[in-house]
Amino acid sequence: FTTKPNTPGRFIVWFRNETTVLVLWQPPFPPGHYTLYKASIWPEDAIVSETYVPKDLEHPGTPAQAAFNGLVPGRAYNISVQTVSEGQLSENTTAVYRTVPLRPNNVTFDQDSIGTDSFTMRWSGPSGLTEFDR
Repeated sequence: FTTKPNTPGRFIVWFRNETTVLVLWQPPFPPGHYTLYKASIWPEDAIVSETYVPKDLEHPGTPAQAAFNGLVPGRAYNISVQTVSEGQLSENTTAVYRTVPLRPNNVTFDQDSIGTDSFTMRWSGPSGLTEFDR
């Protein structure tokens, strides 16, 4: 039989833009026995929403990483990482990260509206599918 492997350590977003999130995480402590990490993202918008990353045998203790591509700009994603040993999964290490929303377009200001302490600006929303709060 196989015992449940230890949970991976903390993880961070190393890089993100409008459509990609790259996460890095620390190995579990104490390390225990495991061979793979399982990284997944939800909602499952990514080109690959679940990936298995081999344990780095040459450099034990170094962070592992996974990239999720093809995401919706501005959307919040739940990312989880688990260790895998002989088909047994550890508890999740989870976090929520948001991709960068698309920028507004056609930003202008009205020359006639310029006052001593104010002016009027106009813009249109982002072109393309994106999520944003305000």
